[in-house]
Amino acid sequence: MTVWVLVPKLEGWSFHFLFIIVIIVDGLLGTTILKGFFFSYFLSSHRFRYRSEQLKSV
Repeated sequence: MTVWVLVPKLEGWSFHFLFIIVIIVDGLLGTTILKGFFFSYFLSSHRFRYRSEQLKSV
């Protein structure tokens, strides 16, 4: 639940780092809920990706 709250606040490498942590945690817990949530979240997170790319180019 905490991960869901933190994701929108993270930007740049922190966002990708958290995504890696979630993948690891998902593998340990074996939950398909996190996997399904993050997959659908990533499909609709264009604005977060766009913001991250803008931060890098600035």
